[in-house]
Amino acid sequence: MKIAGIINLGVGLGLVIFLRIILGAGPGSPYLCGLIPGFIGVGMLVYALFLADPVL
Repeated sequence: MKIAGIINLGVGLGLVIFLRIILGAGPGSPYLCGLIPGFIGVGMLVYALFLADPVL
């Protein structure tokens, strides 16, 4: 779960940077779409680190 969260966070950040460079930041620019996988990654990391029961 931790590695999936880190991967999603990296994909989201890369997508924001890529779309910002390619399409710019004008009105209607979709570069913030990269926040979707980024927030999914953050949620997965929060779950894995704080909410999941530890495996004994």
